[in-house]
Amino acid sequence: MRILTNTGKYRGYRYFKYRHPHHPIGVGWIVRSNTRYSVLVMCRPCLHVGRPFILDNPLPLVQRSDMRPILKWVGGKQRLVSRLLPHVRLPPGATYYEPFAGAAALFFHLQPECSAPGDAVLGDTNHHLMCMYWAVRNSLVQVIANLKRLETQHSVEHYHEVRRDWNTWATQDETLRAAQFLYLNAACFNGMYRVNRDGDFNVPVGTKIRLSDPLHLYQASQLLKGADLKHSDYVTTTRNCESGDFIYFDPPYHGTAIGYNSDGFSDADQQTLAHRANILRNRGCRVMLSNSDTPFIRDLYSDWNLEMVTRPGTMNSNTTKRQRVPELIITHK
Repeated sequence: MRILTNTGKYRGYRYFKYRHPHHPIGVGWIVRSNTRYSVLVMCRPCLHVGRPFILDNPLPLVQRSDMRPILKWVGGKQRLVSRLLPHVRLPPGATYYEPFAGAAALFFHLQPECSAPGDAVLGDTNHHLMCMYWAVRNSLVQVIANLKRLETQHSVEHYHEVRRDWNTWATQDETLRAAQFLYLNAACFNGMYRVNRDGDFNVPVGTKIRLSDPLHLYQASQLLKGADLKHSDYVTTTRNCESGDFIYFDPPYHGTAIGYNSDGFSDADQQTLAHRANILRNRGCRVMLSNSDTPFIRDLYSDWNLEMVTRPGTMNSNTTKRQRVPELIITHK
């Protein structure tokens, strides 16, 4: 495949016109996998997504440095990454653990430090979330193709139809279910993941949809290739942690258990988590946690370093009425 015209930059990458046997003229972006250059093929208007091809005449790459999560997630840390990073220590050979993965904002921001196989472990008890990450990592082309079809049909009625199919497991295709997960997250109210007692996703449709970016998904897929993905609780996820490894616990916050599972996250669960954090600290691991700034949490981690930070609230539908919410960054002394 030959580049015909270098036409500019898009989100930090060069994009260009190219010639390929299956698509005579199209537009693509240069991306990098390890030390090789490749292209994510994107033909408009049909939105066909092709597999990456090695370029015959690669152009210099402009890497993006603002990698963001592929999900909007209640409690996500995208806006607090700058406050978390000073506490992260990853010596050579250490593994990064994020046992409450959610949107995994800190993991994605740490690239390329966590981009080699075995450099990171992401875990979550949300089976659907981890299956989505698995599909994006291993079957991205099919996920994007399915996602684009869902987005082009978006309407309130279509959203309800997809949500019904999702809850009834109308399809067993993992790539289609991953696309449905991403579509529902992008189209639902406030990017919220909430289930009822039966485990059914029940968030209403939002007022707008965030269209997916195939290039963004491609880079996320490459970064996820360096992560061990686990559908497990935080104890199982951190079972093999060794001295020097870094663990970031971002559990459901005290006083609000939205998003973990249909049973919530109780005070007893918070105490069990604190006990696990102490075990890992004594093992020689570096541990950091985030949680609500409440008397209960301050007492639970009284022998840890507590840093109070504030983040913008996200739960009010009126963005002008959202207030800043205090929370704690907890690190060991």
